[in-house]
Amino acid sequence: MPTYLHYCEPCDQRLEDTRTIAHALKNHKCPGCGKPMPRDFKAEHTHTTAPSQFKEVRSISLGVNPKDIRAEEAKMRREGIPGRFDKKNGDMLFENVKDRDKAARKLGFHVT
Repeated sequence: MPTYLHYCEPCDQRLEDTRTIAHALKNHKCPGCGKPMPRDFKAEHTHTTAPSQFKEVRSISLGVNPKDIRAEEAKMRREGIPGRFDKKNGDMLFENVKDRDKAARKLGFHVT
């Protein structure tokens, strides 16, 4: 079962949660203030790969099921969201961290 990270900005608290993928987008309530704690995609599963001269930022958390890639790419183009998907596994790929953060914000996720 995947592990997700949540963040409460007012309390500066982080929470780690294990739950099924079906419930991945459900927010937790902060134990300190009771406000919703959105997932923290920046801290979650992102890493940089650097084969030869190419550098990209890969986000597993912002990825989609590979069968949904075509529809999600169309939505991204309409809404001006940067990035593309890895066709094999659905991970979201970005040219840099700035684009990853912009995409996460446009998709309504917390970015620190």
